[in-house]
Amino acid sequence: MSVPSFGNLRILHVEESPFVRRLVRGMLLQVGIRDVIDAATGYEALERLAEFRPSLIVMQWEAPEFSAAQVLDIIRDPSRVREINVPVVVTTQRPTRRLLDEAAERDVQHVLRKPFSPKMMWERIGHFYPDLNVADLDPRIDGKLKPKESMLLDGPAARETAAGSS
Repeated sequence: MSVPSFGNLRILHVEESPFVRRLVRGMLLQVGIRDVIDAATGYEALERLAEFRPSLIVMQWEAPEFSAAQVLDIIRDPSRVREINVPVVVTTQRPTRRLLDEAAERDVQHVLRKPFSPKMMWERIGHFYPDLNVADLDPRIDGKLKPKESMLLDGPAARETAAGSS
């Protein structure tokens, strides 16, 4: 049996800012993820999904053309020939209560507030793939990453953040 590794993951990253796309791509490459496809808009994300089967989607909530909510409504529609049901991490500058509720309705497991560190990104990915051992990626990480209640949508810290910015 092969040992799980970040190198086996396929990531679709949706972000309008070229700078942030390069930054996040660098974070993902740093942990060994080699298969990263970028999209600048929600429409581009839909085009990429027609040809690319990601393991995980990292998507800006406020994506132009189609928002993350609209993209998720389309790809998770059970009446579609090919429903796409993969883990999603949403990024945003303002995680309001409304955003958290809308994301939860669309089965988004994590909302990542911008700006975020590589470690924060790795923790979110590690939540979906708990068998990945990333101790050698960063000296601040000891062994396998464990999901933290504060990074889950129903975690108290996420709700407190949203309550303060409704």
